[in-house]
Amino acid sequence: MTILKNGTSIKAEFTNSMVQAGSKSFVSGPSCQVRISHPYAITRTIRVKQAYSGWSILQFFSERFPWKEESEWENKIKMGQIRVEQEPVSPKYVLLPGQHIHHDSEDVIEPSVPDQIEIIQESEEWVVISKPAPLPVHAGGRYFRNTLLAILQERGYGELYPLHRLDAVTQGLICLAKKDESVPALSAWLRSESAQKVYYAHVSGVPMQSKADIQTPIRRKQGFIFESVPEAHSDRVDSDIYTKGDISSKPKSGRSALKKAHTKVEVLHTMQNSAIVRCIPVTGRTHQLRIHLRDWGHPILDDPIYGPNGDDSGELLQNRAISLLSARIVVPQAGLSAELPVPREWRESESESIK
Repeated sequence: MTILKNGTSIKAEFTNSMVQAGSKSFVSGPSCQVRISHPYAITRTIRVKQAYSGWSILQFFSERFPWKEESEWENKIKMGQIRVEQEPVSPKYVLLPGQHIHHDSEDVIEPSVPDQIEIIQESEEWVVISKPAPLPVHAGGRYFRNTLLAILQERGYGELYPLHRLDAVTQGLICLAKKDESVPALSAWLRSESAQKVYYAHVSGVPMQSKADIQTPIRRKQGFIFESVPEAHSDRVDSDIYTKGDISSKPKSGRSALKKAHTKVEVLHTMQNSAIVRCIPVTGRTHQLRIHLRDWGHPILDDPIYGPNGDDSGELLQNRAISLLSARIVVPQAGLSAELPVPREWRESESESIK
């Protein structure tokens, strides 16, 4: 074990397949280097979004952070460890949009994360990173110091700005802007038709079709879990994102408006009981590829939430990598072009036959 210079983290080489993550464990595969933070105290500030207007503060914490029992959140509120605009409140306190919730946590132990970060390409305006999994990009939920941005700052980078989403459980390429003023142009270029974003996924089952075009809209279901809703059953829309006639009623389920989502899929290889597919996200919704592959009937085979035996209750912690790779990013206007190959272990998992 080696203590880093700032004394806040420990890096260790694990040669077995089990890595501790708080009170949980996850299988990490072959020997990998992980980052373990010392316990620390922190006060987090959360701004109440419009979607949570009218919720009680107890309901908010119980649903947004379901890995703690409701009784634990209730106790923290009563003890004044959770406040609104720095004022103590009762568990039944009703939230208003724009309010700030302050949440004190003592002896925080963050889940361990892999620490093998590779710089793929870099300019004065941006940097492309190959991110391991499970490693979150920015602070949130159970993570504050064990994040990609925090690790890069420790390694000498200044403030960085993610230009697109990449789930903690997804490995591969992510593009970060180095300057705040560069974000608008880079973001626009990344969304343009000339840009390319490609993912590879190892999915369950052998698809009957070589291609698929999936366009079911997506919304937040609860906490960090999202869901797709067939157009025929849609019950609320977001005015700037998804419209269908004169639908305007509140949702019967789910915690936010439906958002348009579009994914193109192409089968690359098939094995006996699984396949490797290429995914092109036309839109960039949270958990979009994972949900759309499940909608297609071929979910990512080791996805603990949306996989063949997934648990989408919101109570299961997502604390291990899944077989989803951000593999290619091309932004011609920025001179950016980076690519990663299909992971060798996916192809070796079964006797391969090329489709």
